[in-house]
Amino acid sequence: MRKLLVVGLFVGVIYLLAAGYADVYLAPTGMNGKSTIVTKLPEITIDNTNSVKGAKTTYDMWWYYDMGADTGSHYSWTGNYETELDTYMVWFQPPAACSLLGGYMWVRNLYDSLTAHTFVGFIAALNQTIWGYSYDFIFNSDFSPDWLDYKWNGNSPGFYVTAPLISSFIDTVHDTIAAGRDHIHCTTITLTTPVENGTNLYGVGWFRDQWPTDSMGPNCTFIVNFNGASLPTHSIVHASKSGIVGWYRWFYAAYGVPLHIYSHIRLYENPGPEFKQIDALGNTYTTGPRDVYVQVSDFGLPPDSSGVDSVYLYWSLNSTGVWNAIGTDTCVSGNPTLAYYYLQIPGANAGDTVHYYFLAKDIQGGITTTSVYSYVIKTGTPGYALYIDGVGENRGFATDALTRLYRVDRWDVSADGPPDSSVFAYYTPTKGDGGNQVVWADWGASSIRIFSYGCDYRSYADSIYLKDFIDAGGYFWFIDQDLGYALILEEYKGDFDGQNVPYDSWVSIILGLHSFTDDDLNALSGEDTFKLKGDSLDPVVGPLFDGVSNQPAGELNEWPMGFGSNWIGHFDDVAPDAIIDLYSESGYNVSVRRENIGASNSGKTVLQIGYFSYIYDPTVTDSFVIDDVAADSFVIVYAEYMDILGVDRPNTPEVKVVKVGTPTPEVTSGMTMLDVFLPEKATVGLKVLDVSGRVVSVESKTYGAGLKTIRWDGSKVPAGTYFLSVSVNGEVKGNRKVVVVR
Repeated sequence: MRKLLVVGLFVGVIYLLAAGYADVYLAPTGMNGKSTIVTKLPEITIDNTNSVKGAKTTYDMWWYYDMGADTGSHYSWTGNYETELDTYMVWFQPPAACSLLGGYMWVRNLYDSLTAHTFVGFIAALNQTIWGYSYDFIFNSDFSPDWLDYKWNGNSPGFYVTAPLISSFIDTVHDTIAAGRDHIHCTTITLTTPVENGTNLYGVGWFRDQWPTDSMGPNCTFIVNFNGASLPTHSIVHASKSGIVGWYRWFYAAYGVPLHIYSHIRLYENPGPEFKQIDALGNTYTTGPRDVYVQVSDFGLPPDSSGVDSVYLYWSLNSTGVWNAIGTDTCVSGNPTLAYYYLQIPGANAGDTVHYYFLAKDIQGGITTTSVYSYVIKTGTPGYALYIDGVGENRGFATDALTRLYRVDRWDVSADGPPDSSVFAYYTPTKGDGGNQVVWADWGASSIRIFSYGCDYRSYADSIYLKDFIDAGGYFWFIDQDLGYALILEEYKGDFDGQNVPYDSWVSIILGLHSFTDDDLNALSGEDTFKLKGDSLDPVVGPLFDGVSNQPAGELNEWPMGFGSNWIGHFDDVAPDAIIDLYSESGYNVSVRRENIGASNSGKTVLQIGYFSYIYDPTVTDSFVIDDVAADSFVIVYAEYMDILGVDRPNTPEVKVVKVGTPTPEVTSGMTMLDVFLPEKATVGLKVLDVSGRVVSVESKTYGAGLKTIRWDGSKVPAGTYFLSVSVNGEVKGNRKVVVVR
């Protein structure tokens, strides 16, 4: 029988009706930055089983906590230990006027677990602005001063961090966390008399008592929720041991991971409805109507007057300022105190930007509105492949080679949101005008499996679109550092252990993946780098092992993004007809391709459990320098295999050939650029001709190996059509058309 050690609290909400107020708890934050009312504190248990991503059996760092109807059941994880940090704090923004009653925080004895450590819990009055700006603006913006970004990447935090946040301590309590790693300690602060607060911001947190001599004191514990949308978390830290002394956003706050800190308050004003979840729709290709769901709760004062009366959707096109509205007083699930509501945004035209927001009203007349959301109705390009970029620039995949040399529509998940059914349909054979290829690079792309814009009422398997795509004869290339986790999210059991794929799933039947391991401690022998191997006679990857660029024959030197080899997984069992084309030097399979699959028997797939275009130059011994030619060559061989358009394709996927991209822009009144990939140092010639064949200009220049950009100035010639003829070492490699306008 599994042993569960209870280390948390279960405290129900207290309603003081006669006095006209209610004692409740606040979680760190919710929609619109307001702190969320919860009806009980978490009940926490140690859980040493494998049930979510994170290898609890290996690292013993996960705890299960149950919040009941408030936020459901999730897991907690202890964050990275930082000896330079002296204080962890959450700032609370009450949803209505209140008095303060106390606070609760959970800490863990992490690294120096043989020693008991003392610390001080506190409730603090805060200065209400930071140099005149709001806390949300400073700590929940793209430019927010982030501690780990500053420490690890050297990015300047700006002057914001030096602002004094705490104006005074309302109360403090000295506490001790005992030796031993296997428990969480909950510190409770109970004010002897309520402290009037109104709607002011206030802070709850803890600092190390014997700082800086006891820099190995307790560590923070924070909440992990793999299933919900990220929210601003109001979790901040103070650093005073090194660097610029001041307050920083806690790194994980950017991913919706708050510290495990709660407060206890006495509400004496009706807080109004609260939006718990909202469909924040991503960009789309559809011009039709779009369904949206929201989850709304209401805690009334007195509580027997709780309930949502109605919910409204407001929408506007192209920032005209004209808002349209539609409302409903009928929920699709739940009851008036916590329910889902369905509304629909009307269709619009390609190129339009749709703005929308929601308003909820409770039965007491309290009103809450959301932030304004927006999406753009985009269009695909006929014949182009779809490149879904879920990792962004400089995250281990040679994006520039794919986007500059091939005809791809880039879908940036961070800006566009997860692609929906209309996007996949455009590139599905027989359904849309796009090319028949989808390239998806991501890290734990859960959106490939469960598609949700933030409201879980209508979560569904988005992978059905990929199944339909492959069934129709589409080509799918999937690169993901946590590929297995992304593909079987609901069934995932944890890193560092073998995972069996359900035999009747599309992942098993179509992709041919039967079992795998994500993030194996032993796969790459614990090294920071490793050598990638492959068959030099393989028609696809063979040219990569002929000694491309500075790589020795027979190997590619890989650097797993600087995170160490523990981040690389492997395929353990695949379909008999699957081809293992890449494997690590220690013999683990990391790339597999499959052909003639799906209902049409013409689909094609490539699965890679890591970013293997991150190839470093082994001739540079004092630092890691990416071998650009080898990295681009890696992308080229697979792009050729996927039959993506955009370059002069040779008869065989030979790496050591010149690739000529398309002009950018193709219609210009001035400068246009043309990308050329050179496998080695060469002289590139550019001859420009008009429609009559007359030579307008000729120039040449010698370049080193790699992806190069040639520029031509069309401002010096009359309007008309021109042809750019590119030669390498005297041999014509491509002709491209450019239209000059005035």
